[in-house]
Amino acid sequence: MDTQKLKKNIKGYGISLLITVILIEVLCAVMVESSYIEARVPTYQFPKGKRTIYVDNNEHFGVWRYPNDSMSFVRRCFDVMLTTNSYGALDIEHPRQTEQKRVVVLGDSFVEGYGVAYEDRFTTHLSEQTGIPHLNFGTSGNFGPTQYYLLYKHLASDFDHEEVLIFFLPSNDFRDDYPDAMRYNPYWDGTYPDYTLRYSMEDINESKWSAKNINTSHGFGSYARNFSYAANVVDYISAWLNYARKAKQVKDGTIKGYTSYFNYKDEELLRVRYSLEQISALAGDRPMRVVMIPSLQDFIAVRDNGENPLAAEMAAMSTEVGFDFLDLLPAMNEEHADRLGSLFHSCDGHWSPYGHEVVTDIIKRFYQDTDSTHYGNAQGPVSLP
Repeated sequence: MDTQKLKKNIKGYGISLLITVILIEVLCAVMVESSYIEARVPTYQFPKGKRTIYVDNNEHFGVWRYPNDSMSFVRRCFDVMLTTNSYGALDIEHPRQTEQKRVVVLGDSFVEGYGVAYEDRFTTHLSEQTGIPHLNFGTSGNFGPTQYYLLYKHLASDFDHEEVLIFFLPSNDFRDDYPDAMRYNPYWDGTYPDYTLRYSMEDINESKWSAKNINTSHGFGSYARNFSYAANVVDYISAWLNYARKAKQVKDGTIKGYTSYFNYKDEELLRVRYSLEQISALAGDRPMRVVMIPSLQDFIAVRDNGENPLAAEMAAMSTEVGFDFLDLLPAMNEEHADRLGSLFHSCDGHWSPYGHEVVTDIIKRFYQDTDSTHYGNAQGPVSLP
């Protein structure tokens, strides 16, 4: 074998490859800077903050965040900096004592505002538009109704407030009340109403998401996005294709998969009920409102089946337990059926900034339609056009 010729060929291929990479990068830079493609612009800085601020660190409810922490959160369709306050919430600082009317908001990643900047979250919009601070206690990380109750009991209830607003996400809230072999999480064991609170493991340090075991270093993708136009263009195109596919599936009614509006067990719903009863007991005379969040699959399932069984059961529960209930599905469908896909991130199943605006408007009308003496404001069966 001619070693010199081989080296020359390798060098030639390497130079060609380098030139190709440079040309692709330049072409992507031109398309982005000319706004032909609305992809993220590289910062040419090393990623700021940790890779994650979500850690199983609370002995009562498991996953939470460290106080005064930050994290650069970048995906194909969003780029936000997450910053926690002194008690670990993704919110501005709120004093524990005040004479001002306030609302405590409980829920999971939808409430937290997954992938959305603080100023674009529905809790921020509601605070600004109603003049009533909405304290955001939502969090990502496999967080369900049992944890809503325990977080309210051990943290959120310490803050003066007049109302409690709870967001229920059936698509994973039913599953989140089962023991997780990888995580430290609480769950109800037994049969309604004789439950015992148990935890998936005895020591929180056994969790793969404990501070002891979790890896908080940034991956290659974070560096690629910060130093390459091409990487961000690939992310943009991938997100756009995913959104186009999602929009077509919504239009054609071909989204398949688990739909929590139909595929739930009686014992799962009873555990949710028990958690809501415990929150209600702690809330005392404060009005409590429960809002149910549909996934895209749920819209299709309700349309195809012509009924909404979970909403009916939640409506009945609301009159028995004593809370106002709203299913977001009917209003979202009635007003935004032609663009349901745009309510969610193009690369993720959480609400987009536009989705948060829509939810804000729906919740404000919900407030207008209910008061502390009006219960059971459930929405009936709906159908998609």
